[in-house]
Formats: sequence, C-alpha cells, structure tokens
Amino acid sequence: MKKAIIIPIYLKFKQPEELPYLEGLRLAKRAIESLKGLEDQDFTLILPVSFDLTGEVKEDPLPEMTKFVIDEVKRLRREETWVFSNHPLRILRDYLDRLNFKYFSSLI
Repeated sequence: MKKAIIIPIYLKFKQPEELPYLEGLRLAKRAIESLKGLEDQDFTLILPVSFDLTGEVKEDPLPEMTKFVIDEVKRLRREETWVFSNHPLRILRDYLDRLNFKYFSSLI
C-alpha cells in the first residue's frame, strides 16, 4: 500500500533574502534527508510550506520563494513529492472568487 509522509514547513522571516539561511528550512532539509534511511521508500512526500514574511517588500516574492524551496527539495529527493505553499493556494482562492465560489475559497 502506498503511503504519504507529511512534513509541514513554517518559515518566518523579514526579507526574502533570508530564505536560504533560515533554521526552519535547514531542519526541513534534514528531515527530508533522513527519509532516505527508511527501508520502504514507496511513499509520497507532501510538504505544506507556509511563508510568514513580516518585513516590507515591493513586489510579491511568493512565486520566487516557492520556486527556491521546490528546487532545494528536488536536490534532496527525486521521488514523488508535492510542495504546497501560499502562492498556488492564493491563485486558487482568487480563481474561485472570480467564479463566484467565495464559500469554497474561504476554505483555502
């Protein structure tokens, strides 16, 4: 039976430039690396990522930050891995709002 392992990742910082040096990212990468020690590798890794950006920024950094995290994960694990972050979920919420599905978008 196929399994799923979920590792939530919370990243709080003031500026997008801090992302590569965050302790939360280092811990997540170490957790992903440790999965290589599992005997049964038949699982899907699911990584819900929450970016908590508290500083002032001029542009929306979420697409770039999401890509950075995905690239870091791909370096560690080539098997089936899903990364969910604020960015794609916000796009989905906006899409549902445009279709007048505000009830559903509030659930995201």
